[in-house]
Amino acid sequence: MSLINSFSNVIAKLPSSPKFDQMMSKVSNPGPGNVAPYIIPESAVITGRSTFSGIRDGWIEFQERFLEETTVAIAWFWGVTWLDKLYKKNWKKWAPGDKKYLDMDLDWGAKKPKGIELASFERYAFNRKEWTRFLKAKVGKLAFAVGGTLLTVAILIPWANQVKTDWLLKKFYQPKPVPEPAPNSLKNGQRSHGELENHPVSRLPEATPVVSNALPPSQNPAWISPGSNALSPSQNPAWFSPVSNALPPSQNPAWISPSYLPVGQPSHISPIPYSPYSQNTQQATNTTFLNAPSLIPTQAVRFGFSGGSAFQAIGHAIENTDVGRMLIIDTGITGGRAVIAGQRSPFESAEIVFRDVVSLYFYILCVPHVTRLLNKWVNPALAASILLDPAVAGKLTEKVLQDKALQQALKAGAVSAEQMDGLLNRIFYGISPESKAGKALADFPLEKIQSDLRTIRVQNQGGLLEKELSVLFNAKDAAGYRQKIMDYLGHPKNVSTNQVMQIIQEIEAGQGGFKGLEANVRKDMITGIKQAFGTHIGISAQDFTKVYDKLIQSLGDEAPAFTERLNAMARQDGRDVMNKMFRRAINVSRHLLGASNTFVHEAEYLSKYVEKATSHNLSLGKLLANEAHELQAELTRKNFSVTEAQQKVLERFRDKTPFQTGDIAQMDEMLRQIEAGPRSIRKVGQQLNHLKKTMVEGLSSEVMVQRQMERVLEKIELTLSQKGDEPARKAKELIQEYKQSVLSLFKPENRRLFSLAVDDLNRQAPELAQKTNELLHGGLINDSGFLKTALREINALDDDARTFVSKAKSDDMVGALKDYMETLRTHMKKNQASYSDRWTKEGLETFLNHFHRLSKNSRYMVRWVGLFAAMAGLGLFVPKFQNVLTAHLTGKDEHPGIAAARARLGLEPQGVGVQERGTSSMLSRNNFNAFKTGSLA
Repeated sequence: MSLINSFSNVIAKLPSSPKFDQMMSKVSNPGPGNVAPYIIPESAVITGRSTFSGIRDGWIEFQERFLEETTVAIAWFWGVTWLDKLYKKNWKKWAPGDKKYLDMDLDWGAKKPKGIELASFERYAFNRKEWTRFLKAKVGKLAFAVGGTLLTVAILIPWANQVKTDWLLKKFYQPKPVPEPAPNSLKNGQRSHGELENHPVSRLPEATPVVSNALPPSQNPAWISPGSNALSPSQNPAWFSPVSNALPPSQNPAWISPSYLPVGQPSHISPIPYSPYSQNTQQATNTTFLNAPSLIPTQAVRFGFSGGSAFQAIGHAIENTDVGRMLIIDTGITGGRAVIAGQRSPFESAEIVFRDVVSLYFYILCVPHVTRLLNKWVNPALAASILLDPAVAGKLTEKVLQDKALQQALKAGAVSAEQMDGLLNRIFYGISPESKAGKALADFPLEKIQSDLRTIRVQNQGGLLEKELSVLFNAKDAAGYRQKIMDYLGHPKNVSTNQVMQIIQEIEAGQGGFKGLEANVRKDMITGIKQAFGTHIGISAQDFTKVYDKLIQSLGDEAPAFTERLNAMARQDGRDVMNKMFRRAINVSRHLLGASNTFVHEAEYLSKYVEKATSHNLSLGKLLANEAHELQAELTRKNFSVTEAQQKVLERFRDKTPFQTGDIAQMDEMLRQIEAGPRSIRKVGQQLNHLKKTMVEGLSSEVMVQRQMERVLEKIELTLSQKGDEPARKAKELIQEYKQSVLSLFKPENRRLFSLAVDDLNRQAPELAQKTNELLHGGLINDSGFLKTALREINALDDDARTFVSKAKSDDMVGALKDYMETLRTHMKKNQASYSDRWTKEGLETFLNHFHRLSKNSRYMVRWVGLFAAMAGLGLFVPKFQNVLTAHLTGKDEHPGIAAARARLGLEPQGVGVQERGTSSMLSRNNFNAFKTGSLA
């Protein structure tokens, strides 16, 4: 235990400043646009691979590896992002007509909802035809960004590296020929000693291929004379000439190419076909591998695109996740490097494939695996969970201390250990089933209420369905499709979501009355149904008020918390519904008026505020306050001077208070100063300009966003009225319907009550009843709003709401929260004696903060252990075993590609100057040392 205590004392002294925490969180959590977690391991890759290259083959391999790894790392991290931005920036300049306004950030639609929810791409496209236009533009962007990056890092850089290495070998490593002496300087055709030394054969180290590859005299056939290596003319095959001893191309083994023949070979010497990896043609090392099929594909790999879900999933992963983007680039890099390297040596290709494939584990999985493994030791030893990010743990501590029931208990006096554990259990997991409130919830007629809430009144929604179909199809087709849908439903007054789901499935399959319809027509029909029904679930269910009031009365002390939780969840879902309706109005108006229309463009930027508030579980006021705070911090970092009056403007954003006279003028002055400043600060000015559009004297920014949404929809309606044609009239009617629903959601008293709360974000899910019960019981572990807060803290939620957070990432967060909660409760029970078995407010705060610091510092320590493990794997084990593998396959401890290049240039002819396995190539090092000292001719 002394070791553990010492460890505890060490980590307790680690830095705990907010800046250090922020840096560690950035290094620890891969997220949209955050490649910091990969930069440290990549530095080990560059250092380790380059160092082992220098040890194995001297400077010539070191320079090739260092330059390639450095340039590839830059492109690996940022190449796709840079080219993506370049494409979008120039698209607006070069694209014809209205195509320049195509939304390049639209999601690929890789995830389909289980129920009648809209798919992500359906929210941002008017119909299937428009979505196809978006997709084509995105495919072009993806091809440009990924293709350009791969062309650079997988082909151009490796090829340029080979060319550079060949140039260095020729320039500094290949001996220069000595000029021939004058013709008559010697008598009787004798050669001088210098001439013999510089003869092409004499220059070869130690011996010639004739000596090293010839059979012993006792085994020479009779027709071979001791002084000749050539067959007699009568015995020469037809394809043999005195000038060449090479096999014809059609009979050459796959691993032999003319480029392997040494340079400068005299014509009267007939070299045996050369392989840089065999001692002679009769005793080749690893002949099975050498005679295997070439590692380079003989036919180009073909990729097809049919718009399928697999392609969309790949595109989504590349565009929205750093791991997905880097994986696809890494795959291309490995393939490109292997093909380019194969031109020099198949062994170099094998070396690259082994190195890059094994390295993926250390890049992506090593740190998480080490963290989970060490948590099994740290958790019980120090009672400090390390799975939860410190930033999330801090938010969790705040939530615990802010709990009203806990505050009331502490206000009344010291709380016993048993009572404290019960309070924490309720905060974490919700109302206990054994409690009075838990039994009241168990008796609540949930299934009946759910059935009522998931009902849509057709007499109201039938009109909206007709409007939706009218803007998607011509009047005749819209009327026919609506009739088919209503006939299928049986013209009831109410329909359930299950009935709506059944008709969607039948339309997708093209069965019954929908047989024979084109696929795109069926998909647009489904979009219309989802739009009309999906955003209005539960609006008509108002007859559960008496049952709800009775439940509130039976909950006793839990009633306030229960009501507050339902309202918060309803507000969250209300923002989501408001966003969907507003987006639909924008999509329809963009289709008819064009994306360049002033009001459409204004509506788009307003929508981004609503989208971000929805995805980050923030009110509009809180979102705008956060935006202002971040921009203020950015101005401070860039040493921009903000006056006291301008500071107050930003504080009004942060305090969500109405703007005063002169605030807009102060904002304008600040924007002018920023525009006149350096380029690095102008981006901040663009974001401030968006905030300025929410400013109106006497109103807060949150209220102004709502007013602007109403105003811009009115302007769009007026523009459509002036357009005057039938499509514009239909679109106006649809937008008016959605505008009224959007405005109704602004009112605090309209939370859509219980309907949105019980549905949460999992409509039509098989486990809906269980999910609803968990939500009603409460607890942070069941609070989807807190889950979004946690994901936001680790940078898993991008600014753009269209990005996708995988279920696996959400599940990991839930698991980490549970681990932290249970460890905290266990730790409190072990240490309750220190607090005389009773907890005061001050004692609880001290203990929770202590546990947070202990957990945070333990996580930092474990994180660095994981990073060092990844760095050791990438910079030490992988390059070392790569070299061992090559030495095993070739029998030589040298870079196979550079060895082939040397052989091609005649620097190390086959059979001469062979390096024994386990030794490094001293020729390259000696030559480089001579080059540095100027002694190399």
